[in-house]
Amino acid sequence: MRTHKHREVDGIAPPRTSRGRRRALTAIFLATSVVSGMVGSASIATAEAAEVTPADRQEVLELWRNGGPDTKDDAATALAGTDADIREFLNTGKDIAAENDLRISVLRMMSSGGRGMKLAGNEVLEDGSVAALEEFVQEGWKKPYEDDLRVRVVQMKASGGPGVKEAAEAALQAGTVTALQEFLLQGWEKPYEDDLRVRVVQKLATGGTHVQEAANAALDDGSTAALKRFLEHGLEVAEARDQEKATVTELVERAEAARKRAEEQTAAAKQATERALDASSEAKKAAQRAKAETEAAKNDADRASSAAGRAADAADQATSAARTAINAANAADRAARTAATAAARAANASSLAGQAASRAYSAASAAATDASMAEAARMSAEQARSAASSAQSAAAAAKAAGNAVRDVARAARSAASAAQNAAAAGAAADAAGRYANVSEYQAQRAREAGARAQQQANRATQAANAATALADRASTAADEAAAAATSAAEHARAAATAAEDAAAHAGEAENAAQQATQHANAAIDAANTAMDAAKQAQSIVQIARDAEVERIRADKQQAIAEAKEEADSHQEEQSRVEWEEAEQNRVSEETRKLLDAAEAPDADPATVVSKGRQAAVNLLSTGGPWTKQAAQHALTGTDADVRQWVEKGRLIAAEQDDRARVAHIADTGEPKALREAAKTALDGSYADVKAFLRTKAYPGEEDDDRLRATQILASATGPAVKEAANAALDGTHADVKEFLKTGQYEAREHDNRINVLRIMDSGGPRLEAAGQAALQGPPEYLRNFLDVGQYLAKERDARAAVHHAEMQRLVKRGMEAAAEAQGKAYEAAQSAAKARNAAEEAAQYAQQAQDSASQAAQYADQAEQSAQQAKNSADRAAQSAKTAQDAAANARESAEQASNSAARANMSAARANSLASEAYVAAQDARNSALEAGKDTVAAARAALDAINTAINKLPDPVPPEEPGEIPEADEGAPPPPQRELDMSGGLSAADKISFILDTTGLFDPTPSSDIGSGVISLIQGEWTQAGLAAASTIPYVGDAFAKPAKYAKYFDDNFPSIAKKILSDYEFAEEVLASAKKYATSPGKLERNITAINNLHKKAASVYAKKPDLLEKVKHEELPTDGPIPFVPPKDRPFKKKHGGYYDYYGYLWKKGEKHDETGWEWDVQLRTGKKGYMSYFAKDKGHANISKEGNVTH
Repeated sequence: MRTHKHREVDGIAPPRTSRGRRRALTAIFLATSVVSGMVGSASIATAEAAEVTPADRQEVLELWRNGGPDTKDDAATALAGTDADIREFLNTGKDIAAENDLRISVLRMMSSGGRGMKLAGNEVLEDGSVAALEEFVQEGWKKPYEDDLRVRVVQMKASGGPGVKEAAEAALQAGTVTALQEFLLQGWEKPYEDDLRVRVVQKLATGGTHVQEAANAALDDGSTAALKRFLEHGLEVAEARDQEKATVTELVERAEAARKRAEEQTAAAKQATERALDASSEAKKAAQRAKAETEAAKNDADRASSAAGRAADAADQATSAARTAINAANAADRAARTAATAAARAANASSLAGQAASRAYSAASAAATDASMAEAARMSAEQARSAASSAQSAAAAAKAAGNAVRDVARAARSAASAAQNAAAAGAAADAAGRYANVSEYQAQRAREAGARAQQQANRATQAANAATALADRASTAADEAAAAATSAAEHARAAATAAEDAAAHAGEAENAAQQATQHANAAIDAANTAMDAAKQAQSIVQIARDAEVERIRADKQQAIAEAKEEADSHQEEQSRVEWEEAEQNRVSEETRKLLDAAEAPDADPATVVSKGRQAAVNLLSTGGPWTKQAAQHALTGTDADVRQWVEKGRLIAAEQDDRARVAHIADTGEPKALREAAKTALDGSYADVKAFLRTKAYPGEEDDDRLRATQILASATGPAVKEAANAALDGTHADVKEFLKTGQYEAREHDNRINVLRIMDSGGPRLEAAGQAALQGPPEYLRNFLDVGQYLAKERDARAAVHHAEMQRLVKRGMEAAAEAQGKAYEAAQSAAKARNAAEEAAQYAQQAQDSASQAAQYADQAEQSAQQAKNSADRAAQSAKTAQDAAANARESAEQASNSAARANMSAARANSLASEAYVAAQDARNSALEAGKDTVAAARAALDAINTAINKLPDPVPPEEPGEIPEADEGAPPPPQRELDMSGGLSAADKISFILDTTGLFDPTPSSDIGSGVISLIQGEWTQAGLAAASTIPYVGDAFAKPAKYAKYFDDNFPSIAKKILSDYEFAEEVLASAKKYATSPGKLERNITAINNLHKKAASVYAKKPDLLEKVKHEELPTDGPIPFVPPKDRPFKKKHGGYYDYYGYLWKKGEKHDETGWEWDVQLRTGKKGYMSYFAKDKGHANISKEGNVTH
């Protein structure tokens, strides 16, 4: 049975990357889509009949397709079992599983949502009823989601610049969910960049030479990253180079900025902590509840295993919560370090204020005995008052930072509580996995999930404890810095008063010498206080450095742990067989054994059916498109269908899968000779197809392979690849093929490891940590580190070095200022001593003044050295950033090429899916018709097999032309194309399918849809390459195409010639199409299912109308839809007339005129009935109704 790895999604607050923002805002939609098919089914009336019909099995299969993790697992077990298992699942099991899945969905919504979503989700979980859960998943989440969006926009408005504030206010004024989402997804980005640019221009206008140079470089680059780098790092370095000393005013500005960042980071830490606490608490409860259920059900293997599985799921949720706790601890750590920076700058401001006070006292001392010094005293007084005001502001900034970091400490302690919750959940899961009668699979899942939760909890606890310790130290330092700044301000104000008084009475005092001595002593005290403040700044800087060392260690530990998880996942992925391999190699050993047992000559009928069903369930997940459809057909049929599948059906499907693989090679393979060989194989027998898949041989293959090996040799960066390539080239063609297939990768991994170790030894701590993570991860981690990661790590190390050097420069400048103040104070004391005729004392003060001057000069030299170090580090950081950008651009280009290849592969797979689906729908119709005609199950199975063979014989050319012909442009003066009636030949055209996709976007996503189908349909009247399947297969890739129209022009011209020109010339139109189509990215399976259903509706309608052509006009007269995506299918054996207020269709659904929906008028209200066949239930928005417009579109 398949394992389910639940993916943690981010919170509603926009993360720092666009990718993260989109994950955050779509998380709720993902959660709802998991249960979109499940909720409606949970309350379907329990069938009372004991006999299990194909319709019952079809219902179970639909639940397997669309249900959540518990529903999917239990449905698979039922499908693989007996009729009794099916009946038990439909009677009770599906409801229990659906309830569990609903709870999981609510938990996921809470995890991904804001505070409003968490409170609403908690209320629902406290209620606990299925009705409350269903209501919340369907509708109840919308209001708290909108509230959370609004809160986040308000937060961004409060912390943003003028442009962001204006854009946020516009979104708030609009008041719609769409406007709020748009702002949070991308609407804030341009205003934010504009705000950054304005700030850089302001610095450009007021800065010195170096500031202007750095600002111009950032503006020339123009990227948001460059602007941020300048404001966060480059400005500080440039200002340091423009002036030897930072003024107290500038220090206060920087302390204020640091305080603001600390408060913002504190808010982020608190939000992350709340998410971690809520999620971990619920996960703990769920895991412990599942443990209790496991113990209670220990005598019932199925129930115990299911409960253990739920414990594993809860433990995985706890693991995610622990990761969130680590994020909260990291945010707390960042806030504490920023607060420490604010405190250090406040301490430096205190030092400079103390220097101003000392100078004022010195000037007062001089003025007391010398009237000519009165003006100097007045100036010193003014400077001291200004310094006092700034120091008071610095004190306020430091105090605010201290308050913020105390909140951070509380958040960090809460994060530790979340970690303990996660540990408890892990322990419960581990215990659940050790009870008797739990299946080995679920037991192993529970134990592994418990271990993961425990490990992540330990890391979260460690991170939280470290963040708490740092926050405590930082808050203490901030308080001390605030007190020092307040004291310095008081000293400065007192010194200013003394200097002003001395200036007013300069040379007049009878006791001038005594006053001069008092002022000189006060100057010495103020200077010493300034030196103490400078040393305090140095101590605070050391706190931040110690915290940084701990943060790097924790980050390294987390990165290594994640790398190991990825390595494990990579190893698991490697063990799976590639899609191109034949079916016999693709199925698991267990499936192979089941098939062998079912095919054994002496196998009794019961064994054939039992083993066959189990094998078919496995193939639902591992088979190719035809194999999956064949397995579904067998699992929804009778015992005769399963026996038919074991004997013939699966083999027929395997051949079609193999042919599809070869067709893909014939379509996309390189070089051309390979494509030609694939085409030749397709024209031959199945043996030819299998032979080609085994070897993929073609004329000239050896020459091509040797050329590729030679190219690899020429570009090799290490000895292992060179050695392996030379050995292969010296050997046979088989040696070369082996080198190309596996040898080059093994050798390259070896070389990459050597190169990573070499680079690690030459860098800083972040480079070393990144290298260690790369060594522990899968092979692509090594390549990524060498291509991009090393440069990013070097840049971070260099940026950190810039900050360290700048903080050291500030500390040394503060000490220099304090030493200068001490020197001036000692000179004042010397003058006062001379006035008292104390020559010996004056000489001592003179020596102290000289010593202070020497010390100040040393501090100045050290500050200059720090400034130069900052400059050098900044240059290295800029170079590393440039290299990383270039490497990332190359990586993106390679990824785009891979994406294009993947798109072609997906198109081929979707084509096979579509053809297989149509074939097996025909088979199902044939089986149902045979049973309705009274034939036995064996005859019905034979009829289904005949229908499959007939469909295969009618398959189109599997290889499309390599260069599609040009589609002529429409004459501008030509009349619009006529409204097309239902395609009487059956099937849905490309235009119909795309119209359906665009017009019914709202079916699977609660966000508003873009109703532009009628505009698009007029553009695609021509033949669309790969029509009938490309729509579903290309959706994940259209984003890149629209983002880079020029680059993808060739791609569109090759694959979508009829819309390429429109998309490339009308970007607004492209944006509309993209906005609508992207909504299917999260539910491609449902898209495929609905397109297939629409296709079948059209085929059935075409069949009925073809036999009764007079019906078409009657149906149209009643304004029932005939030419839209959803047609009305008339009843086959009953007259078409009004009954019970409406018209019954082929499937027994009643179409009644509904109320006015919008300006277009009324719509059809299709009343669904449980147990009826057909496809209308796929388009229902609730359990009993589907709303279809007169044009055949789903409305709401």
